[in-house]
Amino acid sequence: MELSKSIVRYTQGIPLVLELIGSGLFGKPISEWKYIFDSYLSHGEDDQSIWRLLHKISYEGLDDDVKTVFLDIACCFNGYKVDFLTDLFLNARGFSPTYALQVLISKSLIKIDGGVVRMHDTVQMIGRSIVKEEPPIEPGKRSRLWYYEDILDVLKNNTGGPAVEIMKIDLPKDKQVLWDGNGFKNMENLKILEIINARFSEVPKIFANSLKVLNWKGYFGGANQ
Repeated sequence: MELSKSIVRYTQGIPLVLELIGSGLFGKPISEWKYIFDSYLSHGEDDQSIWRLLHKISYEGLDDDVKTVFLDIACCFNGYKVDFLTDLFLNARGFSPTYALQVLISKSLIKIDGGVVRMHDTVQMIGRSIVKEEPPIEPGKRSRLWYYEDILDVLKNNTGGPAVEIMKIDLPKDKQVLWDGNGFKNMENLKILEIINARFSEVPKIFANSLKVLNWKGYFGGANQ
């Protein structure tokens, strides 16, 4: 009981942190609880340490395939139907995400609600922050692109490179992709391209041979369209 109270105090009563830590302690002996809690204490007890702790327990220690699914959902596919994601990963990643989804559920990193994958805003922020550090200054060298300003810059200046695996384009109505049509040319490992809402000044001239999934919900191309 005292150990449980100490853990609650450490988490500052934040429900998400409690849930994530609880999922990691569930079913383990008290001796292991003490060992794990001591490792948490090594992070300190301020707000920044809680953020580092969330990063540690939500991402570190996951298998590579599980990390892939976690980051894909956090960056691009939060709120999508499970069936859609299963088909998507089979076609684009070459493996079924079923095991990865079960691991993420067991760790309270996602929930399945009515056949739809849901990820808490804070957990999603952690996943996106990991990708933004891939590096932080050059979005064309990141594995996943979803933020429209990064995408507009990458396509306009043709700075997207082999690191880009997924791009999700959803632009505000007053924005347009101003480019020469060659923005996808050097994305040699682009596997998934989803275009939800976008207008292009020029039609795409080339797509990478690596592209496995193209989900284009509406096409508007050409300078006068």
